[in-house]
Amino acid sequence: MTTKVKLKELVQEMDVMSDQISVFLNRKSGEFVTLTDEELNATEEDEPLVDYPAWQQKAIEVAADLLEHGEEYLALPSKFDIDDYGIMRSFYSSVGDEGLAEELHSAIRGRGTFRRFSDTVQRHGMLDDWNRFRDKALRDVAIEWCEDNGIGYEE
Repeated sequence: MTTKVKLKELVQEMDVMSDQISVFLNRKSGEFVTLTDEELNATEEDEPLVDYPAWQQKAIEVAADLLEHGEEYLALPSKFDIDDYGIMRSFYSSVGDEGLAEELHSAIRGRGTFRRFSDTVQRHGMLDDWNRFRDKALRDVAIEWCEDNGIGYEE
């Protein structure tokens, strides 16, 4: 049986990921599994479950299953694969107003990039445009990931 995912759900899961949070697709069940670095490290270091709160023990058990049956799990695209900077560059390149495009371009230079970019987008009333653009970019990454890994998808 081929695993099939809903693109909208996959995109939402991709959007949750961070440097400390990883998301995997369980190929057998078709479910997404979200794990923190702490939960993965607890499994690798074989720490006793009683050292963790009850709500986190289940996640650590899932992490242990992932380590034992790694072939059943597939990591979602990483933040590197998603390339938020590239998405922001593509967005400002698509803006018809040259002055606004330059302002958005300037916003992604140096520290605080995401905050400045977001502030600039909001200040110019472009938040909905940006969210649609980013959602489409994430959807494109999700489709490519599905196709590369033999995962079926539906809207």
